[in-house]
Amino acid sequence: MIIISSCSETETPYYKISGPTMGTTYHITLQTNDPETMQKSVDSILADFNLSMSSYIDTSTLSYFNAADSFYCFDPATDPYFEPIFKKSKEVFEKTGGAFNPSIAPLVNYYGFGYKEKKKLKEMDTLVIRDLLKLLVFDTLSLKTDSTGKICISKPNKDVKLDFNSISPGYAVDVLGALFEKKGIRNYMIEVGGEIMASGVNDQKKEWVIGINKPSEKAKETEIELPIIFTTNKINDNDK
Repeated sequence: MIIISSCSETETPYYKISGPTMGTTYHITLQTNDPETMQKSVDSILADFNLSMSSYIDTSTLSYFNAADSFYCFDPATDPYFEPIFKKSKEVFEKTGGAFNPSIAPLVNYYGFGYKEKKKLKEMDTLVIRDLLKLLVFDTLSLKTDSTGKICISKPNKDVKLDFNSISPGYAVDVLGALFEKKGIRNYMIEVGGEIMASGVNDQKKEWVIGINKPSEKAKETEIELPIIFTTNKINDNDK
């Protein structure tokens, strides 16, 4: 969807574009003379992200790996995102001492708020949880390139599964920001699944402002002075 945000006879107008992606939505405000082309580019990139990292699409690279018994190989020419997101996840995993761990997927699914059917856990089984904790083996996983140029990832147990939902929206924001910069677009705000990047100024020539809802439900507004801010909380973006 495209909505004109501001219009001036002497300046390039601002537009708002939005749509579904990654099981959530994206909202972008940007200054451009060609919103239709930009939305097509955005939708194309996000569609590729879904085919790479979505745990809700059976034909995604991630879903194929999760369903595999021992290993899965993919072509980086058709999936340019799995490898860099995997490597970035490894970097964050190491820097956080394992606090960030994409292999937590089976445990999250057990508790009922993962990518499988959402359900409330009525009673915890400590024996089941103990076995699921053994599947947190992200430190043992690595990518290797085979003789055909495909990238392969092996798993020590068929029940090992990955979930990159906590990092892929933020990475998508980075990719979209790089696209806009390459196209010469300097004024924009991008939000994908609660992850935000802002550059330049809004249609009022002021710094971008976002509203942050605290757990107490008391709203707070803050100006974005740095080029990027990330959050996975509820966001009401006010591009004033």
